[in-house]
Amino acid sequence: VANVAGAAVREALAGLLAGLAPQATVEWFASTPRRAGLANGYRNPTQLGCDRFAAAIGARALAPGRQLIVANCGTATTVDGVSAAGVFVGGMILPGLGLMASALARNTAQLPQVAPGAVPSSPFADNTDDAILAGILSAQAGAIERAWRRHGAVECIISGGAAAYIAPMLAPPPGGGALRHVDNIVMIGLHAVLRAEDGMC
Repeated sequence: VANVAGAAVREALAGLLAGLAPQATVEWFASTPRRAGLANGYRNPTQLGCDRFAAAIGARALAPGRQLIVANCGTATTVDGVSAAGVFVGGMILPGLGLMASALARNTAQLPQVAPGAVPSSPFADNTDDAILAGILSAQAGAIERAWRRHGAVECIISGGAAAYIAPMLAPPPGGGALRHVDNIVMIGLHAVLRAEDGMC
């Protein structure tokens, strides 16, 4: 089980699983120095969120031996680098689309709350709702593109609930690069761990 929702959620999950399958052993997935062929380059490997570690493992499983950027776009957006040699090199965490939109609505006097919808056709919107959407989408895309360029990645793998809105905004760096939109990159990573360690799948 992978959990980044905090101790209370972990405790609730543990109780639920114990009630449903009292004989079962539950393994809590955590970041370690090395797992499933990926070395964790974090200064303190256990500090890395298990979702980011699993996403990086999943990306490496999909594109082994390639220099990668992994963007996971949910409540927060994480943008991480994986080297061709199989090292998680680190990354960045920024507010996701919803948090950015909520921050503008909550902390300004006259801006409305908007929900991600159709990608605006122009970054120069002619109404406030589209201007907010264009701004938050451009901020997300800009962070991903900057990381993609700085890391020299040949492929960017994007996933998460907001990926469908952000992916159309992305442009590969000069010299090219592949963009791949996949569902559930964290689950792909957890499955790769099972295959590598238990031979179960």
